[in-house]
Amino acid sequence: PSYPNNPIYNAPLRNIEVELTLQGLAGIKTFELFRIKNLPPPYTENDVVFQVISVNHSLTESNWETRIKASLRPAHFLKKNK
Repeated sequence: PSYPNNPIYNAPLRNIEVELTLQGLAGIKTFELFRIKNLPPPYTENDVVFQVISVNHSLTESNWETRIKASLRPAHFLKKNK
């Protein structure tokens, strides 16, 4: 398959990661994908996704936090062939 000549596919994938701390969240697993809106160009939500690389939970008597760490991946494999 051929992909658009987008600079994000031509350059090595930068080591871009995101870490999120959320109120307790069950069901998210390592290797799942999610999108983040409003990223700076050329990292538009149609061109990149984040892949979960770790999920950690912290439980106390009154609180449940979920920490998610994810890394940037090209999303060309998610686009449907036209």
